[in-house]
Amino acid sequence: MSDIQILILVTLTISVGCNLFGYLLSLAVLYSSLFDRFKIQKGRGDSSLLAARLPLVVFNIAVLLVLTVIGLASLGDFFVFVWPGTGFLLGEILLLFLVDDTFFYFYHRALHKIPFLYKSIHRIHHRAVTPFPLEYIYVHPLEWLGGTLGTVLGLALLFFFRGDINVYSFWGFALLRNLHEIDIHSGLRPVFAQHLPGIGTTEHH
Repeated sequence: MSDIQILILVTLTISVGCNLFGYLLSLAVLYSSLFDRFKIQKGRGDSSLLAARLPLVVFNIAVLLVLTVIGLASLGDFFVFVWPGTGFLLGEILLLFLVDDTFFYFYHRALHKIPFLYKSIHRIHHRAVTPFPLEYIYVHPLEWLGGTLGTVLGLALLFFFRGDINVYSFWGFALLRNLHEIDIHSGLRPVFAQHLPGIGTTEHH
């Protein structure tokens, strides 16, 4: 198996695995009492919403996976499979988060401040008034597509300074970013995030 095939396979595994976790967690939040004591908004929530949300969620995930394959197949030669050391790995992941989060702040602000963008695109996401984990990707397709530009900018910055992109930094960022999105849309009080500086929690979101 070539490096590009491994890159695609592991990246897809991270994406599918995180979304499967989000789906199972959504089932637990909506259909069981396991997480009731962690809920910010009391009550079980509308369990019928999961089925109603799934078509758009599945469509978004499917498009994301297809674009991931196309993108990595085209740009896979820019990635290197060399363990960078723990400190360097954490530094690159932190840099990716800083670039991505800075971009997302201004992007999200524009989605709220520009009436056309809010009414035509972002308003869909705000239907989630009592959110459950998988609703992180219950958005207009153009919204999450635009949101990925922050990640692209971060990776481009790494490539500009290093001449390559470390695959382990990319995978670590992808895993943590997906889990963070699921967490802040879960409607559950965080267990660890409130102890980490600069990390937005569910309450803030």
